[in-house]
Amino acid sequence: MKRPEQIVIIGFGPVAASLIEGLLPSVTAGDCELTVISAEKHLAYNRVLLAELAIGAAELEHLLMVDAARLDAAGVNVLLGAQATGVDRARRRVLVRDHEPVSYDRLVFATGARAMIPSLNGLNFDPHADTALPDGVFALRTVDDAQKLQHSLSIGGRILILGGGILGIEAALAIAASGGKPVLVHHGAAP
Repeated sequence: MKRPEQIVIIGFGPVAASLIEGLLPSVTAGDCELTVISAEKHLAYNRVLLAELAIGAAELEHLLMVDAARLDAAGVNVLLGAQATGVDRARRRVLVRDHEPVSYDRLVFATGARAMIPSLNGLNFDPHADTALPDGVFALRTVDDAQKLQHSLSIGGRILILGGGILGIEAALAIAASGGKPVLVHHGAAP
């Protein structure tokens, strides 16, 4: 009998959720075994709706893009809150902080992108490093960021949003709808 192919996905955002959905029939059939390594403590969710979460117009369960029970029933191994720290290509395994290494036949990087933080006085840092921002300054990319926005809204006052992309506009509209005072700043002539 042929050994099932070991597939490991690092990251668990929308792209990984879509890939997992496509692989589920093969996992269920026993053709492959799937492990998902996610630094976040939540299943994949729709990031576009984070502002709705922050203002209380949506619950996290409504943002989820996968069904935990379905993944579990198929036998998908999901490591939440687990940070991949390296890849041992010679041994074909992923090193994971506070976990045993995870072996793979195929490895998929679905880590998404970092939020682009502009270089401004007081915010100058290496754009390729995870540097802590000052209190009250944050990107809107994760559930934790949505909680920070929720806290800022509870304090009141203006909220400055840098960037007129889809998330910036969604955040400004949601903040205004909740009675907040958003100020949207965009570097181009129009969002």
